[in-house]
Amino acid sequence: MTLRAPAIILAFSIAVPVAASPQPIVQSPTEHPVNVSGSDSDALQINNPKHKDIPVTRARVLLLTTCRVVADEFHRKPTDVNVRLDLVVGERNEYYSIEKDGRVTLYLDHWDETRFVDAVITGAMHQLTPPHLRKQMLSEVLKRSDQVAPVSTKQLHTPVPILVPRNPGIGADCISAVNSEPCSWPGPVPR
Repeated sequence: MTLRAPAIILAFSIAVPVAASPQPIVQSPTEHPVNVSGSDSDALQINNPKHKDIPVTRARVLLLTTCRVVADEFHRKPTDVNVRLDLVVGERNEYYSIEKDGRVTLYLDHWDETRFVDAVITGAMHQLTPPHLRKQMLSEVLKRSDQVAPVSTKQLHTPVPILVPRNPGIGADCISAVNSEPCSWPGPVPR
């Protein structure tokens, strides 16, 4: 018989609590205690239909610690970064998505700490850049790109006119036809 750490497992969209036990308080490098308790159950929801091994307590610690580290890196209060994550384990196509409300859904084939933490960091960064700031940055990116790029993005969406050579008797092989100028060859184009 395998004992598992406390968790909430969603089976057929119904939350089923696993037997509870006392949860540790983990100290982060910045000396803010990270309490891993049932009150954090909304922060991490796990859907594990194939019953793969997941270190649930470790996942909660990683989620909360990652939020604290991101907050510290951006000189924000720990309460400013509060990522909520749905973990779906057993999905062959691994990816993540971020909903409009900011909740991250991570799909993994099997437990992977690195991908888990990376998804939490991405969710935290998304949280620290609200929609109005992302729109502002998008406008700035497009403005700067238009100044640098030889062709504007608007021009890329406009159909390109077909250039008709001025002298229709000239063969299509003439390189100057590219510039819509008549070919300077006195006779037929050499091959």
